[in-house]
Amino acid sequence: MVIEAVIFYSQVEYQIAPYYPSGFDQASYYVQTYNLIEDLTAHGWIAVVNDTLRSPSSLLFNLQGALFAMAFGKNRTAIIGVNLLYFCALQVTLFLTVRRATGKTYAAWLAVSLLLAARSMFFGNAGIYAYQMDFCALCLYGILACLIVHSQVIADLVSTLAITVAASAPEE
Repeated sequence: MVIEAVIFYSQVEYQIAPYYPSGFDQASYYVQTYNLIEDLTAHGWIAVVNDTLRSPSSLLFNLQGALFAMAFGKNRTAIIGVNLLYFCALQVTLFLTVRRATGKTYAAWLAVSLLLAARSMFFGNAGIYAYQMDFCALCLYGILACLIVHSQVIADLVSTLAITVAASAPEE
């Protein structure tokens, strides 16, 4: 994962960060995150409460970006590191789940390789290089699926149906 992080950050630094964000969502999330960074610097943690009142749907996302920026530098390269964190968490969870389910390390590496080969990971405005909640949601959904398999809840038919209904509930 260290090599993956080096490749990720060099790609962001030279191919992504110098250019304007390609979607309106990304631009608005960056603005909200930079505003939160300024508020945190000026007013401390009370700024999180104020940010919640302004944009409750993206509070944790903006907060994570702001914390990354405060830790690693107040720039787009540091902020987008949130996506790398989620992606690494997904890879580790997938690896451990497949290895536990199959008992074979090579199967776990194969699963991670298939994940890395998935087009959606690097898909334009919604992939790992896009600063918006879509990619984090994708990773969290994958982590949830792995944890469900890991917990062996699916061995029970009623639990399987309940999880299926809950995970596929339509948005309003």
